[in-house]
Amino acid sequence: MMIVLLAIHVLAAAFWFGSTILLVAVVTPALAAAGPEAAQVVAPQLFRRVPSALGIAGAVTILSGLWLYWIVSGGFNSGFAHSTGGMLIGIGAICGIAASVTGVITGRLQQAGRPFAMASVVLLVCALTLMIVGSRV
Repeated sequence: MMIVLLAIHVLAAAFWFGSTILLVAVVTPALAAAGPEAAQVVAPQLFRRVPSALGIAGAVTILSGLWLYWIVSGGFNSGFAHSTGGMLIGIGAICGIAASVTGVITGRLQQAGRPFAMASVVLLVCALTLMIVGSRV
């Protein structure tokens, strides 16, 4: 069960992370460079589908991650949470959850015509880094 849950967590996180990077680093600047006419055609299609896909991927990542943390920590055991690895993984989880929240906020700001914020990307990079280091400690 642990292997299946870990695979679901990693695949959902990879999709969420990769899609967010693609959106921020490629799609949004391309729409801005293409001008208002192109943005009027593409943006409605993009913002109708992308938030749902990213939301589902983020939710699956967070829920499977919490379940994994519960299993690994022995039911959210404080001894694990106070270990170096447990703290790094816990802080990474907080960054991932914060990335989800900021993704919703910045997605709505983007739809309202404001510049897309990089907050979700930064938080996802922090979450990924902390999770990798925490699992190795």
